[in-house]
Amino acid sequence: MGSYWQKWHSLIGFCAAIFLSGCATVGGLSPGQGRSTVINETSFATVWKAAMNCVSRNLTIVESDKEQGRIKAEHGVTGFSWGEVVGVFISRLGGGTSSIPVEVVSRKKMRTQITGPDWEPTIMECIKAECDAAAEVARTRPVVAALQDTSPIVPVSSPHSDIDIPSYTLKENSNNYAVIIGVEKYASLPPAEFAERDAEAVRAHLMALGYPARNIYFLDGQQATRAKIAQSVNTWLPNRVEENSTAVSRELWKLA
Repeated sequence: MGSYWQKWHSLIGFCAAIFLSGCATVGGLSPGQGRSTVINETSFATVWKAAMNCVSRNLTIVESDKEQGRIKAEHGVTGFSWGEVVGVFISRLGGGTSSIPVEVVSRKKMRTQITGPDWEPTIMECIKAECDAAAEVARTRPVVAALQDTSPIVPVSSPHSDIDIPSYTLKENSNNYAVIIGVEKYASLPPAEFAERDAEAVRAHLMALGYPARNIYFLDGQQATRAKIAQSVNTWLPNRVEENSTAVSRELWKLA
């Protein structure tokens, strides 16, 4: 009887050894095993932030070392897979270069499994998209900052100007929203000259910056009633913006 159980224990141990030898772990992930690319016109910090966002969105990060440019994560067991392990390796080339090499390695936890996603293309495309978005924000930030300036608006002597017509056009972004209000004439206050023209100019520049016309709440003249202004800032805008949205509010009127 003892000999029988000894044989079974030996067989179970042998099978377990085979099973474990076929497992992939995050510790076995290293550069040179996966899909690689070079992201140009960016910085290490931008690529690192993008990689952390993309990996954490779908996987559980078990190791991250910014100094070494290394992120390791895993995906748990599902009905179709034993899970996967993923590594992202970001290089520092030095010398002030703006070209950052990135490699994504994806391995199935069980080498014998044929199902389960390959995370290499998914994570790589996500990192590229986040870096592209960061670059576009950096390019447009000076113009947007000027539009968000809250300093008093000084009327110009001429009702028309070349700056009213934008000379640029950026890609439309459905997450951009704006509220623009321009009022020139008041019942009991001096007029705010050119406020309505300036409001039109702001709308034109925002649309050139990628703000869809449907995402701009525009009021001028007699349309800018107290009720509609309250609706724009208390209902219309809060019901549309999300965590990743950009919202601009610009009121062009004269305060007593």
